[in-house]
This record gives sequence, structure tokens and C-alpha cells, in this order.
Amino acid sequence: IRSIFVPRPGYIFVHADASQSELRILGFYTNEPVLVNAANENRDMHSANAEGIFGIDAKIFQYKAENRVVEIGSDGKPIDYFKMRRDAKNIGFAWIYGASTYKVYTMLEGRYSYQEVEEKEINYFKKFSNIKFWKSEIHRLADENHGNFYSCYGRRRGLTDLLSLEEELRLEPLAKAKKIGSKDYLYPSEHEIYEAHKASLREGLNSIIQGTSHDFIDLGLIEAYENIDNDRAFLLLETHDSCD
Repeated sequence: IRSIFVPRPGYIFVHADASQSELRILGFYTNEPVLVNAANENRDMHSANAEGIFGIDAKIFQYKAENRVVEIGSDGKPIDYFKMRRDAKNIGFAWIYGASTYKVYTMLEGRYSYQEVEEKEINYFKKFSNIKFWKSEIHRLADENHGNFYSCYGRRRGLTDLLSLEEELRLEPLAKAKKIGSKDYLYPSEHEIYEAHKASLREGLNSIIQGTSHDFIDLGLIEAYENIDNDRAFLLLETHDSCD
């Protein structure tokens, strides 16, 4: 798609993005040693995340993924490190934001059994215990902050339904239909309330990390605008974590 955009004569397009910003931000918030070390050494963050998923040293994993190494495992199946890195990227974000084991299993389209996904999730949060603790603390702080979540720079995401959902979970769900005006209203089941509550927490965690990432991009755009020669260069587009 990018090839259809052509700069005017005498100009070129320059593209810049915040490299793997979400995992770097996660390392900042959680102080998870593997992520922090990878960020400080400017190494591939997805390979660092893969250490918690596959139990392979991050530096070794990065080398094999970058060189597209394929090995034969003890079960006779090929181990493609480049594809494993892609899986690590998808799995890691899914677990961080609270996706269920079944959801991750379906995302991977049968490349791992359900039991393997379940074991990897357990081992991931054992290896990256700081992430697990941070998530539990965020859930606690959501109560104290009345359902508000904040980015590093104070961007607020208000999920006011979160507290009402938590209150509903404390009550015994009604199993029968209620009459509200002239309509029948079926009170949500405990499972439906629980799933809605989990979804709100996922939104909150997402808001903290992606909100902070967006703050960085905004600050970067301001600094770029203030420092470029506006007669010779122009800011054209900002998309998610990149600008042109």
C-alpha cells in the first residue's frame, strides 16, 4: 500500500516509529529484569518476552530468530525461531492484557496443544512474576481510583462501569426475569458479569500501556515540529506508534 504514495520532486519520505514501545513501557512499570535489561541494551524486546514463554535465553533466541534458524526438536518436529518470535509477540500481549487460555490457544491455530498453552502461561507468570504482581496492583488501584486508569503522563481513562460490575459480582445474581416497565429484563448471569468485568480490566491495562505509548508519540511530534525547518520538511501523518 505504501508504494502508491510518491513524494513530490525533490523530497523523500522519512518514517520513524517507537520501537517495541509497549514492552519497553511494560518493563518500566513492572521493573521486570529481563525486559529492563533488554531495553537498556537495545535488544529485541519480543525475544526478551519469548524467554518467559519458551524458556530460552533471550540473547540466544534473538540470534536464532534474526538468522531464521530452524532446528529439529526431540519430538522430530521443526523449531522455527522466526515463527516462534511472532508467536511470542502475539501470546505475550494476549496474556498481559488478560486473554483467556482458550483465546490464546485459538489464536495459535493448533500450533500448540491446549495443555502446552496452559503450561506456558503458568511458566510465563512464574518467570515474569513482576508482571503478575503489577497486574494485581492495577486491579486494586482501580478500586481506589474509582475506576480510573492513568498513563505515565496522567492521561485518564475512566471506566465507571468497572465499579458497578464489581458490585454486581458481590451480589447473588437473580435467576429469574424482572419486570421493568412493560419489558421483560433478564438479569445478567454471574458468568456474563464476570466476563464484562474482565473486559473492563483489560481495557484499563491497555489504556495504561498504550496511553503512555501515545503520550510519547505526542511529545515526539511536538519536539519534531519545533526543531525541523518548516520550509523544507513537513509532518504528514501519525499512525499509532509512528510518524512520517
